[in-house]
Amino acid sequence: MRIGTALAAGLLAITAVVAGLMASSSSTPPASSPPAAVGRTQRTLLLAVAPAHGVATGVALLAVDARAGSAAVTLIPTRVMVSVPGRNAMPLGATAGTGSADLAAATADLLGVTVDGTWVLTPDALATLVDRVGGVDVDVDAEVLGSPAADGSRPVIVPKAPHQHLAGPAAAAYAAWLADDEPEQSRQPRLQAVVMQAVTRLPAQPEQVAALVSAVQEQAAASVPAGPLADILVALGTASRAQVTRYSSLPVVALDMGGPVALYRADREAIGALVDSTLSDSIPPGRRRGAPSVLVLDGGSDPEVAGRVREKLLNAGFDYDTRRSAAAGGTPTAVVLVHDGNAPSRDLGQRVVQAVGLPSSALQVERLPQNLADVLIMLPPNARL
Repeated sequence: MRIGTALAAGLLAITAVVAGLMASSSSTPPASSPPAAVGRTQRTLLLAVAPAHGVATGVALLAVDARAGSAAVTLIPTRVMVSVPGRNAMPLGATAGTGSADLAAATADLLGVTVDGTWVLTPDALATLVDRVGGVDVDVDAEVLGSPAADGSRPVIVPKAPHQHLAGPAAAAYAAWLADDEPEQSRQPRLQAVVMQAVTRLPAQPEQVAALVSAVQEQAAASVPAGPLADILVALGTASRAQVTRYSSLPVVALDMGGPVALYRADREAIGALVDSTLSDSIPPGRRRGAPSVLVLDGGSDPEVAGRVREKLLNAGFDYDTRRSAAAGGTPTAVVLVHDGNAPSRDLGQRVVQAVGLPSSALQVERLPQNLADVLIMLPPNARL
């Protein structure tokens, strides 16, 4: 059973959109470094600041390496577009509202690295953390305004001035502040200043930090226990005090989508270089430069099913991406498509079929635009894998 001309036309209709987003934003940037050794010592924690069930205003991947005695902080724009299994493409910050698992998976795919855990702080939790360490000292580069009054005016809640000591609420407001005429990257140094000042002021004893982490957990959500989370924070604080922490901003390119809010796509090659230099120990085995690319076109499958497909493909060493597509809704069963009937293409398609756990009959040949991916998977709404 071939997918048919109508479905092929549907795929062609989305080619321009998908190709535009994939040009430099495939969800798994390839890495030129060799696979991480069995004795991986780098550990990663994804930190986000977001209101409960809301959009994140700040995201950073914190990495510490006990063996090397080093640390890296990668600030990630919340408006970079990401792929989430079983959902539409969305800005990274929006995944905080769908669950920390989506946030972690999207970030892991965006950078092509292992995310060991997540710690999502509400603004109140960040304020409490800052107060617990005695406040933070930062150079405030812009006035932070409060909510509009009845007459439309907005009070200044944090003035622009260097060398300010901020208590928790003011620090949290500064970390999230972005003026209407500022690009999102202007907010990243503010988040970095507040979070890293707080981390640097943490006690050096993991037990004390674990107690502090537990104290803010009613206003936060962590995917790892307080003890391992505290170990990462202590190591990060130690590296920061020793001035051996490397700071980076995830390379992105603006998308010309004509909307009121600027959105971005990942700069694939630049991210690969960044990961090679600061996160190479966290590259999962099998991820490599030039890995075959698989695009999952999702017609509305269950997010859990879509998530399992993602895990199977990544574990098999494929470069994974996904997009929601009405075109995939017309297939009665999951279909794996390759561009031609040559032996290499069929062998690659069969590897995908086996990795996902589909019958061999799922493999089909369909002449489609090759700038989409090496292999396509059509995942219908009733897929059960």
